[in-house]
Amino acid sequence: MAAKENLNSLKMLVFSMGVILIGAIVLLAGLVWKRVGSDTSVAADCAGGHVNLKGHGMLVDSGFDGTTLRVTMEKTEGQSETMLIDICTGKITGTLTLDTDAAVVEE
Repeated sequence: MAAKENLNSLKMLVFSMGVILIGAIVLLAGLVWKRVGSDTSVAADCAGGHVNLKGHGMLVDSGFDGTTLRVTMEKTEGQSETMLIDICTGKITGTLTLDTDAAVVEE
């Protein structure tokens, strides 16, 4: 049979590992709870803005990426413009103009 000193140290080691495991589970649950609770809508965090897109053409496509709105406008046939707009301030942060061949409709 093993010596009593060896069993006491083994018991202490198992107990301390259990305390560390329980503490880690509580910490992980707290972090997950905080992350899920803070997941709010981006639109609620900012005041919003106003963008005047007159003169840029007809709206073809739009999409969100976080606080950035991507808008594709068609100025004329063969020329389109893609703009990045910050939805919190309403400022245009980037513009890309594309010149392409006009579409030819054959009958």
